[in-house]
Amino acid sequence: MLECIDLLEALSVAAQRGAVSVKTRRGPKGAGRNPAFDIFIQNLLMAARQRQGSWTNYRNANQTWTGSLLRALEILKPYLPRDFFPGGELGRTVEHVRNKLKAHIAKNQPSTR
Repeated sequence: MLECIDLLEALSVAAQRGAVSVKTRRGPKGAGRNPAFDIFIQNLLMAARQRQGSWTNYRNANQTWTGSLLRALEILKPYLPRDFFPGGELGRTVEHVRNKLKAHIAKNQPSTR
């Protein structure tokens, strides 16, 4: 019986340590937690690019996020599922998705040599 209690205690400690290591390996807060949102943003970015347009997303001097993409998302928000938008700073999340897409495009563009 004591062996079982010792084993359960050891498993509990191992689980707690594992949970801590998982938490420390996460990326930026608010980024990459909703694949549907990420794909939605990528599609908006690609639609603008295909039509030689662009969306803006940047920080003001007072460190608040703004831009045409954030304004469009505010307009679309009532028409999207309630928990569709990630928590945290929306501009930061959008910028994270945008940077990932830019890196993917740059990596996969054929060379002009």
